[in-house]
Amino acid sequence: AKELYRNPKHPYTEALLSAVPVPDPRNKTQRIILTGDVPSPANVPSGCYFHPRCPKVESEFKIVHPQLGDDGSGHFTRCLLYDESWPAGKQRPAQTAQTSATS
Repeated sequence: AKELYRNPKHPYTEALLSAVPVPDPRNKTQRIILTGDVPSPANVPSGCYFHPRCPKVESEFKIVHPQLGDDGSGHFTRCLLYDESWPAGKQRPAQTAQTSATS
């Protein structure tokens, strides 16, 4: 659980954690404000379900649905910013390539 707070991988997790109140006002953190509309559960978007609100979205994310990936440390994410979430057989664009070692 501590790793989740120290190193959130999914942009939605980053935004949620940025909203957590900090007891000491001198330790303010930058708040992440998500834009866009929350998709309707009756009309789920194609590709990554978060792409309409993701601040790091790339064109492929609107097509490819991420798999639940494990970075090897027990930290799971379903985010196309990380190699372990790309479905087998899908061609990964070079500009999105990040690995858990660099995150």
